[in-house]
Amino acid sequence: RAGCLHGAWIDTALDIFDYAGPLGQDAVASAMLSRRPGKHPAETILIGPEDTDCFSACELQVQGELPELHRARAYSGIVIEGVGEIVLAQETIPLRPGDTFFVPASSQHDGYRSETGLRIIASFPPLP
Repeated sequence: RAGCLHGAWIDTALDIFDYAGPLGQDAVASAMLSRRPGKHPAETILIGPEDTDCFSACELQVQGELPELHRARAYSGIVIEGVGEIVLAQETIPLRPGDTFFVPASSQHDGYRSETGLRIIASFPPLP
């Protein structure tokens, strides 16, 4: 499924990462990170610019609809818990635990949706 997925350039085929680490609560518990509130109530900063200038990471908790919080920034994500979907203009991309994806800065997706709850770890390259 690499390439122009659903016309949005969101790639869910990040097999190069070969993630075999923990999922769900185990993933969060194994990452002894300082958790700080983000700019949105659904966002928790895990690694910020005050921690390293190499990258940043946050946890997104989706319950219902969550608009895209990082428009114009590229990032990769992994679903650590729950099920949901990436919402595009005309369709959706399903997400489940262990799924990885890449969102380019030019993505036009609307955000995320989950009826039962979805937790995503998003990792961002450094800002220029």
